[in-house]
Amino acid sequence: MSWVEFCGGDSARIIRHIADTQGPVIEGAVFSDASAALSLLQQRLMVGETPNLSLELYRLLLEILENENRMSAREISQDIRQNFIRAEAYIDAHMDTIITNRQLADVCGISISYFLRQFRKIYHMTPQEYIMARRLRKGRVLLTQTAMPVDAISEALGFCNASHFIRKFRQAEGITPVKYRKTYGSTAI
Repeated sequence: MSWVEFCGGDSARIIRHIADTQGPVIEGAVFSDASAALSLLQQRLMVGETPNLSLELYRLLLEILENENRMSAREISQDIRQNFIRAEAYIDAHMDTIITNRQLADVCGISISYFLRQFRKIYHMTPQEYIMARRLRKGRVLLTQTAMPVDAISEALGFCNASHFIRKFRQAEGITPVKYRKTYGSTAI
């Protein structure tokens, strides 16, 4: 995709709209026709000819996205799976903060709507359910292998308070974090 800045934030809004409605954003060389059209638009802008620049930019960006030389669906799905591995790493690295679906889509380099569809298809859950599962999994490890207090664990995992962590943990495991630690924790702790 070619990132073009003609009218301040207007081009960013147009690009976001196209990416959200057209599916994945694919990186690659700018196509020769699109490159020529960009040059013409730039020349018209320089001489003050801008009858409806937003509409022309929108048409041009749609042409780029719809070009017949785009990747095949098979290649896209392989790239998406690779990008989701990056999203998993991002989740693990930022577990102590609020992680939005938009942030994860940006990490993957795809639109939010496409990200949500593909995520559900691959993981069979929403991104937020996945994040919660990862936090609880790390919570089990911290409970069994460290002496960290439950308050500190809940903070390290990005829960708003310890009672929220305890409630979510009990829903998932059927017992409280303290009881889990006593049952499964290392005897060295």
